[in-house]
Amino acid sequence: MSRSRVPGEHRKGVKEKYFRERLASGGTIVADGAMGTMLFALGAPADEPPEKINLERPALLEDIARRYLEAGAEMLQTNTFGASPLKLRRAGLEDRMEEINRNAVAAARRVAGDRAYI
Repeated sequence: MSRSRVPGEHRKGVKEKYFRERLASGGTIVADGAMGTMLFALGAPADEPPEKINLERPALLEDIARRYLEAGAEMLQTNTFGASPLKLRRAGLEDRMEEINRNAVAAARRVAGDRAYI
């Protein structure tokens, strides 16, 4: 049985265990790329933190994730690189950190389904 894609099992820990097996096998896992570059190329304002998109335009996050998935990515990262209280404080968004992070993960999960790791 080939395990080239993530199984549809959603019990807590199953994907994590499978991911560890994939890593241990020495095989290649193709991940997505430059989230910030894609955001700016698709119209995100350069004068705002990219994580603000998580609150205002989740469809844009989904579009980017979909593009990477269609290009062959097996792992989708979330738009959370700067979603820490320290960085978000600069934009007055530190109180929304949890919402920002949850929205980013939810957008990636909606696209990935059982076809990619998040």
